[in-house]
Amino acid sequence: MACFYGCFSGMREVSDIQADLSPLAARLNTAPVYKLKAFLYNSFASVVVHFAELLILIAYVIFVRDVDFGSKIAHVIFTTLIGSITGFSFGAFVSAVIRKSEGFKTAVMISTIMVCCFFAGMMFQDMKYIIAVNVPLLSYLNPLNLLTDAFYSLYYYDTFTRYYTNIAVLLAFTAVFFTGTYLVIRRKKYASL
Repeated sequence: MACFYGCFSGMREVSDIQADLSPLAARLNTAPVYKLKAFLYNSFASVVVHFAELLILIAYVIFVRDVDFGSKIAHVIFTTLIGSITGFSFGAFVSAVIRKSEGFKTAVMISTIMVCCFFAGMMFQDMKYIIAVNVPLLSYLNPLNLLTDAFYSLYYYDTFTRYYTNIAVLLAFTAVFFTGTYLVIRRKKYASL
C-alpha cells in the first residue's frame, strides 16, 4: 500500500503541469520549455523521492523490526521500485482524466486503493484466495494484488516464474497509465494565461 501512495506525487505533478489547475502550472506553461519535458523531469524527481522514502521504510523493517528478507533483498527493493513507479503513474493518470477538485481526485485515489487492497487480501486474508478461486481474472486486473503477489512469490516460491509474471503485468499497467496520462495532457492548449 505504501508503494501505491506514490499516487499523490503523480497527482501533484499533473496538477503542476496543467495551467487551469494551479498558478505554478500557469507560470510553467508560459516558459519556453516543453510541457512534456518538464513533466518527465519532475516525475523522475518525484519517483526518486518516493522510492527513497520506501527504502527508509524497508530499512526500518529490517533494522528496527528485525524482519529478515533473506537472500532476496535485491528483488524486494526492485519490486518496491516497480510498485512506486506504478503508484505514481496511477496517480498521474487519475489526475489527468478527472477534471475535478484536488479533494475529489484524492477521494477517488484513496477509495480505489482501499478497494484494491481489500481484494488483494490486505484487510481480510482469505479474500485473496476467494478472488483467485472464483474470479481469477480479477487477480490480474488488480495492480495491488499483483504487487502483493510479487512479494508473496518471493517468500513462498523457489522459482521466479510467478514473480516475473507479476512484475511484467505491473509494468504493463504502468505503461497504460503513463500512455493515458500523456494522451490527456499533451493536447492541452490555453487561449490565455
